[in-house]
Amino acid sequence: MKFNKLALVTAVSAAVGGVSGIANAQITGLPGEALLVPMVLSGAGEGSPIETYIGLYVPQTIGQDTVINRYTAPHVVPDPGTPPVTQNLPEGTEIYWVLWDENSNKIENGYCPVSTGDKTVWTTDKAYREMQKEQDVGIDAIGNTQGIPSAICGPSLPVSHRFSYVTFQTVPGADGWDADFAFWGNAWILDNDVIGPADSIASVPVMPMADGYDESTKEQPWIENQVISSGTLHQDPPVAEKPSEVAPIAAGIRMNNADGDEDEQVVTQAEIRGPATGNEMSLHVFWFDKVNDARYAAMDVWDDQEGTCSDEVPLPRELNLVLYNYSVSAGGLLHTAAWSNLDKAGRNQPGYMTDVISAVQPAPIGGYHSGDYCEPDYWYEADGAAGHYPGALNGYVQYAIQEEGLGTDVNGVTYVNEASVQFNWQESLGTNPANSTGVNSGWSSHMTTDLGKQ
Repeated sequence: MKFNKLALVTAVSAAVGGVSGIANAQITGLPGEALLVPMVLSGAGEGSPIETYIGLYVPQTIGQDTVINRYTAPHVVPDPGTPPVTQNLPEGTEIYWVLWDENSNKIENGYCPVSTGDKTVWTTDKAYREMQKEQDVGIDAIGNTQGIPSAICGPSLPVSHRFSYVTFQTVPGADGWDADFAFWGNAWILDNDVIGPADSIASVPVMPMADGYDESTKEQPWIENQVISSGTLHQDPPVAEKPSEVAPIAAGIRMNNADGDEDEQVVTQAEIRGPATGNEMSLHVFWFDKVNDARYAAMDVWDDQEGTCSDEVPLPRELNLVLYNYSVSAGGLLHTAAWSNLDKAGRNQPGYMTDVISAVQPAPIGGYHSGDYCEPDYWYEADGAAGHYPGALNGYVQYAIQEEGLGTDVNGVTYVNEASVQFNWQESLGTNPANSTGVNSGWSSHMTTDLGKQ
């Protein structure tokens, strides 16, 4: 097979902190002074079996690394030339979290108690949360008096919000001071036949961020302070309300190149599954640090024989979910929001593109109906004089999104001030002849490729 030869920029360099020469990559698996989980899905409010789980970990020691020391935890482990930093958290230490809906409206906030060397799970799953009570009773019964903090935390249930994202900070960081420790996380979603196949599990990227001293609530994120708090700052005792700005500038996809204009486009690519393998579904997830009703992506859809076509898709929310090879009509004169709007009969339908949030939570008048995406030259099967072409096995979608944020402050100093996170889930059907293993994967999770500003 031939693929279009485009450079895939996947390395991180020391230039990540520069003015306009920023490398293009998405970075996970590092400790940060704050964390962003860009997608949280929950069916708790209506009994749908789809929930989110986030592991939070506080390492005892953090060593030398350019990205950690300079870009994700510079206030906790600032000098790559010094010995590893040992984190000694006092009893009663907490991680502060805020849950936001897909349009950046605060839903709820709370605290997760943690200790050094600890793991805590933040979850929307009510049954998992109930285990916390059993653990607490059991710990007391076996005579443990060490004051180990609860291993489970999360939002109150039932949660009526199906689509959201969550930010995590230290309490001093939420109050506008430098963060006082670094932590890391991983996140996953269990989906039992709601969006994808039964018994599916897929990961969600956790983006580490630096969290430094906030000068004011009007400050914008920048490379050394990517979470800006709002409300009453620098109080004793701490007052943590909510961040006013969050942008994973080092770990995410930077939405401008800090040259003072918006003349270029942010270009990314993600896989799409083809007709020859059964029109498996592809879910492309986009998180941005701002709502923008005018935002859209110009699309080039490529098949695996270098055929291409052009299309576009709106991306107005802070969180956007675009599902390929799925068709739904959540319609009628009046329609109710529900996960059950995602009709299983619509799966693996070729050529359709669905805004998942609009399908699950459609406008009450008129509902929602899936659109279609353009068909590359060699997408579908065809017969010719020399034989039969089975169609494309797969391809990819290239997105071009206009730069956002001028990247300058009031004094005309340029710096990157906005970022996004993009990733994708891919379905694999073990029942079709192109998959010789016979294994259904449910969802597999992948980072979307950032091709830089063009």
